[in-house]
Amino acid sequence: MKGGCAEKDCGSWKGQGDWEEDWGETYSAKRQPTLFVININSGEVQAVKGIDKSLSVGQVVWAPFTESSKQCLVFVGWSSEARKLGMKYCSNRPCALYVVRAPHHESKSEELEHHATEELHALNLTPTISSALFPRFSPNGEFLVFLSAKSAVDSGLHNATNSLHRIDWPTNGELYQSAKIYDIVRSVAGLI
Repeated sequence: MKGGCAEKDCGSWKGQGDWEEDWGETYSAKRQPTLFVININSGEVQAVKGIDKSLSVGQVVWAPFTESSKQCLVFVGWSSEARKLGMKYCSNRPCALYVVRAPHHESKSEELEHHATEELHALNLTPTISSALFPRFSPNGEFLVFLSAKSAVDSGLHNATNSLHRIDWPTNGELYQSAKIYDIVRSVAGLI
C-alpha cells in the first residue's frame, strides 16, 4: 500500500457513473428532485414532462382548474447550472416560478394524440426577478402570490428581507411568459 491505496488503484476513478454536484449541507448524496403525479384512484404514477433537466423542482402547487384549460402545476425551479454550494442555510439561490401541464391519466392513443398537437415545456413565469419562492393561489384563483429573496440574491447576502409579489392568474387558462409581477408592499409606510 502506498499512501492509503493499493498501487494499481492509485489515480484511478472507481466510482459509479458520472459525478454530480449535490446541494450540500443536509442534502448531500441526494438525487436531483423531479416531479411526479399520482392518480389516487388507480395508483398510476406519471412523471411530469416538459421540465428542463437542469432544474431542481420543489414547492409544487396545483393551479386553479378552469373548464377552458388543462390542469397545470406551478413549481419553484432552482437551476443546476450554477454551483450549488448548499441550500438549507443559504437562501440566496436564484430560482423562478414555472408552470407546466399536469400529465393526463388517459389511454396511450389519447396520450400520443395530445403529444403530437401540444407543447409540453415548462413556462418561466418570473424571468424578470431573480428569486421566486413559496407560490400560493388566492382562494378565488385570480392571483398567484409568492415571496422573493431577490434582495439576498442580487446582493449576495445569505439572508435579507423577503418581498411579497403577485401575478394576475388568467381565468381563461392562457398563460404567457411576460406576466406582470406586482409588488404587494412597496414600503414600510404602506404597513402602518
